[in-house]
Amino acid sequence: MKRFFSCVICVLLLLSFLAGCKKEPEYYSEWISVYESLPAESEETVSADDSSSAELLSAEDKALKAEIAKVSDTKVDFRANKNQSFCGKDYNLSYKQINTLFTDKGTEKIDYMGKTEDGYDAKFTYNLKDGKLFLAEFGVPKVQKQTDSISLSHAEKIAAKFALEFCDLKKYNLSFSREMNDYYMIAFANDTLGYETDDEIILQIDFNGNLIFLRDNTGIFEGMNFSVDETKLIPELENELNDTFPNNAGYTIKKKRLGVLENNPAMNYTVSIDTGEYSMATTIAIPIK
Repeated sequence: MKRFFSCVICVLLLLSFLAGCKKEPEYYSEWISVYESLPAESEETVSADDSSSAELLSAEDKALKAEIAKVSDTKVDFRANKNQSFCGKDYNLSYKQINTLFTDKGTEKIDYMGKTEDGYDAKFTYNLKDGKLFLAEFGVPKVQKQTDSISLSHAEKIAAKFALEFCDLKKYNLSFSREMNDYYMIAFANDTLGYETDDEIILQIDFNGNLIFLRDNTGIFEGMNFSVDETKLIPELENELNDTFPNNAGYTIKKKRLGVLENNPAMNYTVSIDTGEYSMATTIAIPIK
């Protein structure tokens, strides 16, 4: 089914894991004071591409553009090599690959690789559609928690300062904060129309206070004007379930989460399906028309 989602690879697993843990930020006033002290042009710290389109294309640039054209009609001027300013540091990056985890129209991504000042791998992933930075990941060695490791509350402050370069924390609330095996995972989300959404930024801070992962999925509903009427969505959900599981004995909605499907808003329903012999969980996206 075109709109049928099974839990696709690590991204949806991550989203599913995040949904459902909410808390109010304890350091909201401190975050806002940091936000208000930032220069007005701080959002420009992440650029889509700093290469001038007037420059002559190298053989590597031409090859890259041909590769991109196979999967996207983007107008963004991606080059084989690019510079990236990220959270106060500059990175020299080289094209790595078209990211194969994202293949739906409008969601295609491209990966670049570079090095940190300490020589660790730095991976940056961009949206092919608009050139926006989507993901930053750093190969800093994993550390175990020690008695002098930072606390979760300290990690929240560090995460907030990074998040402020990508979103307005007056609108994005702390939606998830938890200690994992090797790091703290923290997310800030913008709830819309009373629903949890995929409009969020996710960060991982290691026990030494280093940012090791950032995924910026903010602003996904920009330019979209919509409302949610579940009396129209539920019948479509049931049709999808009956088509995919014709012998099902019923279902239970476990989670609802607004997202984007093929550049349009959609409600992601996570449901538990009774097949008669066993229960199984799946996520189905229903477009909001």
